[in-house]
Amino acid sequence: RQASLGLRSDSDAFAEARQSLKIALSINPRDATAMSRLGWIALSQGLLEEAAAYLQPALETEPGNSRVLMNVGQLLSYLGQHEQALKIFRRALHLDPASASAHWNLSDALYWEGSLDEALNMARIARRISPETWGIPNTIGNIHLKNQEFDAALRVFSEEGTKELKATGTAMALYSLDRLPEFRDQLDLLETRWSKERPALIASVYIWKGDIDQAYDWLERAAHTGDRRLYKLIIDPLLAGIHDDPRWIPFLDGIGWSPDQRARVASRFDFDL
Repeated sequence: RQASLGLRSDSDAFAEARQSLKIALSINPRDATAMSRLGWIALSQGLLEEAAAYLQPALETEPGNSRVLMNVGQLLSYLGQHEQALKIFRRALHLDPASASAHWNLSDALYWEGSLDEALNMARIARRISPETWGIPNTIGNIHLKNQEFDAALRVFSEEGTKELKATGTAMALYSLDRLPEFRDQLDLLETRWSKERPALIASVYIWKGDIDQAYDWLERAAHTGDRRLYKLIIDPLLAGIHDDPRWIPFLDGIGWSPDQRARVASRFDFDL
């Protein structure tokens, strides 16, 4: 939680949480919540096989735990298993229909899969349930960007509470509206304040504007620092413009995320309900 709010570095927060969760598992090896949280930490660090190794037994132990299901769904999305991920996320929502997180996670999966109308509907429901939750406006804004609704995107990004997400989305919307001085101000803000913690977000802006050489500089920084935002960037349909670049697959291969590497992880685990 503290890492998500920017109060501590990801590495420090994850190391402390991992230690506590492993103690919990040593006491109760069938603690599905501990396994699921360890899986989420591994996933946030891009460690797909480690995440799967925790999440498969968590799902087997508590297949009716919506939190476990949502973490499994995120893993499947990262592995490119979008149909199975949607099945998992819909199951989580069925089990916990009043959960903002269940609606939000389903929205993300629908967005990644390309079902934008339903994704927008799920995100708006999540926001009605939990209007103060940071991150949901970012999801809605990204859907508007994908739909080329740039004014709507700019409005909703202005309501995002996570400052670096707000700056990123605002920059992308301003660039698409050809408001270039304001765009430059937002990009300067990102590069000044978040170059160390969130280089992946800066890379995403450069991908959006088509400056692929600059994007790779920031992608390499993100990989080096372990920026957890890198992994959503990889599957974000907004940023597919980099996928045809000849450097893309070698870059993914270097961090263990090439299509072949992800397919091998997917083949070694079974997340059927």
